[in-house]
Amino acid sequence: MAQSEVKFKALDGFIPPHANRGRTNALVSSQPIQPIQATRPTQPDSPAPEPLMRLSAVSTALLALTLAALPALGQAAGTDEPKPAPKPAPKPEPKPDSKDAPKAAAVPDADYIAGKNAVDARDWKRAIELLSRAAARDADNANIHNYLGFANRNDGNWETAMKHYRIALALNPDHRGATEYMGHAYLLRGNLPLAQAQLGRLERICGRGCEEYASLSRAIEDFRRNPR
Repeated sequence: MAQSEVKFKALDGFIPPHANRGRTNALVSSQPIQPIQATRPTQPDSPAPEPLMRLSAVSTALLALTLAALPALGQAAGTDEPKPAPKPAPKPEPKPDSKDAPKAAAVPDADYIAGKNAVDARDWKRAIELLSRAAARDADNANIHNYLGFANRNDGNWETAMKHYRIALALNPDHRGATEYMGHAYLLRGNLPLAQAQLGRLERICGRGCEEYASLSRAIEDFRRNPR
């Protein structure tokens, strides 16, 4: 009896396979079958993949930096073209070292040369005639006016001589000959202070060692010893 009960309990609740088959088929047939749809992978909006876009942006940035650095690299490396030679400094004009200097004209006038020769010969009237013709052609020549002043002073034309000295000094304030001769002209009129003023100008122009300063200084000393 006990064995029969155990066997019965073991079989109690057991559902044979053929019993569940009909139930399973009924459940499957009662649910509608959904169709399977194939899905496509989504395409990116941009035509180029993202890694290629990043690479293009980096290349563009590097190219821009390289182009910007080219002028600085050129300056640092220098250039093979030779640099232009520096322009030479302008030569200073020669200081006057005689009563004739500086020359106002590159080619002296023929009447000017002949007038100087007449001065050396102490032919005052001939010198005045020749030098006046030269001055008519070259009125801005300080040397011509200086010699005209010298010739007129020695010919007794004191006022005319002073006029030409003033013109010469207006054209060339550092003209040593005109400065000296004007001092001599002041001594002819007994004006020692103005003669000494001309001597002071000569000292500033050429110092005490120049010929014009020495000549006027001796004339002033003679005037002091023998006033006129």
